[in-house]
Amino acid sequence: MYMNKISVGKKAAGKVHLDKSVKENVEAVAKALEKPVSEVTVMVMDRPRHEQLIKDLRECGARVRLIGDGDVAGAIAPCLPDSGVDMLLGIGAAPEGVLGAVAVKCLGGFFQGRLAPKDDGERLRAKSMGVNPDVLLEIEDLAKGSELQFVATGIIDGPILKGVSASHHGIKTHSIVMRSKTQTIRFIEAHHHIK
Repeated sequence: MYMNKISVGKKAAGKVHLDKSVKENVEAVAKALEKPVSEVTVMVMDRPRHEQLIKDLRECGARVRLIGDGDVAGAIAPCLPDSGVDMLLGIGAAPEGVLGAVAVKCLGGFFQGRLAPKDDGERLRAKSMGVNPDVLLEIEDLAKGSELQFVATGIIDGPILKGVSASHHGIKTHSIVMRSKTQTIRFIEAHHHIK
């Protein structure tokens, strides 16, 4: 099932809301980050379902960074100061929304989601599992507790991690490890020797 998502870093936490307009959210991020709207970069998955969202972002003057996949990384990016991304908006898979919320919580950022069932069958499925698909899900609903950890290894190059690379020396991987209690972030480059 899909989920409508919004994610921002620590400075804009609490200033945006999934139920606000695109323009209101972009302006709130610009104000929180003390930059003009024209310098706010919003990451969006490049999907036909986001055609209107992309149009709205461009009309209000924000920069749009399209990604083919990887909205977990897209949720994390606004929380990292050197990512060049200020906000994630759009609809992506719900399980990835939970993963993104855990990572964002580890970084002290802000995340909200709401399920986006594509038909009555998905809506009934959610209700049969005890989930109201219309409820706004805050970060604490998706990532409960204070002892959370997030670990990921890049498969392909993305906005946060490099993908797996191979040479005659072996395989190199790049990973990220985060902890919510201390908001510690570790980037690990590992070299795997193959016989």
